[in-house]
Amino acid sequence: MIIDEQNLTWLLEDDEPSTQYRTLTELLGLGADDTRVRRARERIPASPAVELLFSAMEPDGSWQYEYREQVNRYFKYLSATLSYAAELGLDATDERIARAVEHLFSMQKADGDFHRHYSCYNGLLLRSLDRLGFGGDERTCRLRRLVLESIRHDGGYHCDLRPRRGRNAPTAHKSCIKGSLKSLLAFSEDRELSKTDECRRLAEYFLKRRLLFRTDAPDVPVIRDLKPSFPITYHPGLVEPLYALSLLGYGQCPELADAWVILQSKTDGRGRLRLEKSVPWAHLRCGTRRRENKWLTLYAGIVEKHRCGNLILAQLSLPGDA
Repeated sequence: MIIDEQNLTWLLEDDEPSTQYRTLTELLGLGADDTRVRRARERIPASPAVELLFSAMEPDGSWQYEYREQVNRYFKYLSATLSYAAELGLDATDERIARAVEHLFSMQKADGDFHRHYSCYNGLLLRSLDRLGFGGDERTCRLRRLVLESIRHDGGYHCDLRPRRGRNAPTAHKSCIKGSLKSLLAFSEDRELSKTDECRRLAEYFLKRRLLFRTDAPDVPVIRDLKPSFPITYHPGLVEPLYALSLLGYGQCPELADAWVILQSKTDGRGRLRLEKSVPWAHLRCGTRRRENKWLTLYAGIVEKHRCGNLILAQLSLPGDA
């Protein structure tokens, strides 16, 4: 068990208002009018994690980066940075977020793309824009249409970086696990996309692979190391696909059983996940490697909630309740 009373109390501590807020809303299902939710949300904009994040942002909404002039590297950096801003619980009411999003949109192309139809960037950015409160913006709608239209013959996604593998390749080539995974995240949290036939096809793409295993070698992971990682970036991680498929209602599918066992094996004696992989950027401090991590434990707890039909949480008392 990952979420017990001890771990719930830990996630609800006041030291990290972002994880506290998301525990209250996404794990416990409390609404925006709840006093505890309002209090946690009010503390987010001035929290140390948010102040550190924005210390790397320029007045025009762009971000400081060593490889700023290399568009491909900058978009890796930008998509991960905006993704983390969305994780923290920030939204369009924060003028710093408004500037950052306008900077992003200043680079958007007519079809909704940003750079060479990278499906991992587009999926991650669509999820971030939805979470940041820009889901109804026409420019986000353009990106959403592009993501929907870009699904491939096998139900997955790929970019146009390599012409022989992209959307207009002369022969069909298998999809990329990175692009497919970030698109799956976007589908799982986007109400419009989650109801489409394309969403079903994308979910089947992962179920056919028992989440992240090779179809031609069922015991071999597609990626070399299935590590719990945070923040969510363009790299594939272990928690993300379990989370996305659980949100879409596939949490109890037998195809996910092995991946769930692997995830549980990554917990410590108290059921908390350790951070095994992160990014080396100074403005994204998400915990210490090889130490228990609230973000990862929260995400695993959400997966557990959907897999177990809320039975675990229904038996727990919320700290502070009478």
